[in-house]
Amino acid sequence: MKNLFTTTLFLALALGSFAQYGQLPNGGFENWSNDTLYDYPTDWNNANVENFQGIPTVFQSTDAQDGTYSCELTAELAGQQDTVFGYVMHGYTGPTGPSAGIAYNINFNEMQYYYKCDLAVGDTLFVIATRFIAGVPVTTAVVEAATGTASTWTAGTVSFPNGAQDELFIGFVLGNPFGTSTPSPGSWARVDNVTMHNAGIPVTNVPDPSFENWSSVSTEDPDDWYTLNPILSALAAENAVKTTDANTGTYAIEMTTIQPVPGGDTIQSFLSNGAIDLFSSNPFQAAPYNANPTALTGAYKYAPSSLDQGFIQLTFLENGTPIGFETQAFNSAASWQTFNLPITIVGTPDSMSLIAFSGDNQGSVLHLDDLAFSGGNVSLDEFSSMNVDIYPNPATTSVMIKAEGSYTYSIVNLSGQEVVSQNDANGAIELDISALSSGAYFVEISNEYNTESHKLIVE
Repeated sequence: MKNLFTTTLFLALALGSFAQYGQLPNGGFENWSNDTLYDYPTDWNNANVENFQGIPTVFQSTDAQDGTYSCELTAELAGQQDTVFGYVMHGYTGPTGPSAGIAYNINFNEMQYYYKCDLAVGDTLFVIATRFIAGVPVTTAVVEAATGTASTWTAGTVSFPNGAQDELFIGFVLGNPFGTSTPSPGSWARVDNVTMHNAGIPVTNVPDPSFENWSSVSTEDPDDWYTLNPILSALAAENAVKTTDANTGTYAIEMTTIQPVPGGDTIQSFLSNGAIDLFSSNPFQAAPYNANPTALTGAYKYAPSSLDQGFIQLTFLENGTPIGFETQAFNSAASWQTFNLPITIVGTPDSMSLIAFSGDNQGSVLHLDDLAFSGGNVSLDEFSSMNVDIYPNPATTSVMIKAEGSYTYSIVNLSGQEVVSQNDANGAIELDISALSSGAYFVEISNEYNTESHKLIVE
């Protein structure tokens, strides 16, 4: 999966030249980044927009047979076992298949296209076409469009039975749209220069046949925190936003339980200090943490719907075992209120999960600001930072990571999966990232005193 976050050359989410040992980075929600999640072909319905689950599967490629761009469809691993895969189409689908098409009354009996691919054994790129008359499907064809490997642009042809239509559904799917199996992660196919023909003669094309028109979807999130905003982009919605209604400073976070589709599911707003992976048995991942605070303080406002309740849940872990668990509940408060949550930890944590929740009922709104740990060994320690540099950023095939002294690093994708790591790095090192899909990643760097997180964009 590719795409994601626009960034500056050096986008550090670091703690600065003086680090607060054991503190929550950006607990005052002053720092936000506007990140591009994915690109998509503007004139084609596609998996990125309709079925985005945090992992893009449709990409703009500059490897084109015609014009400037082509469309790349991929299969990507989501979580430990699930696979998501790409598709593009003119028209719309329902529970049983194509449900509507685009206006197209031109007679045709053949579609030509060009493709490149690297498909695992058993994986196939399919074309699906349905003719509609007065909204009723009259014929449907599902045809293999590509298999195996094609390293150069290859012409493909799909023949269709003669027939009339006033609407046409036509699309490319990486995998059998009516099958139960999914393609293998890593399989991909590029498609370009789609043309319609009748008895060998070109006829009017479908819109944007060479995938030249692209748009992007972006979202704004607080640095060092994770929300559901990237997932909700598929519904053109966000439920955790920056607000100037702050307790102190310039900004706070506003979390709202929403119902983005009328009559659809209610979606609560979540805030997490660790990655959110909806494909995992535990969607909220813990982040590295090695201090022993005795309290969490902060400020909140809460406008519940129908006696709803919000909360913050803290879990401290050692080797994956919980050694501290606390919950701060939030009831109705029209003005900013402060709270002080006592913390008891039995042991020495190596990770910690902080999850905030807006409540179950549509319309519940939780504001949070000034989250901070205190007590125990949490303090403003005047030790020098790791002085991390990551360059170039964005990067393509390789990236340099530079930090002072000995450190451990890991590169984590937006699903919370660790894709590259090393435990004994020192000074400046060069990493080969040519195998990484385009998109946004987090580089987490730790030494015995501190942990820093930085965004890395791979193009």
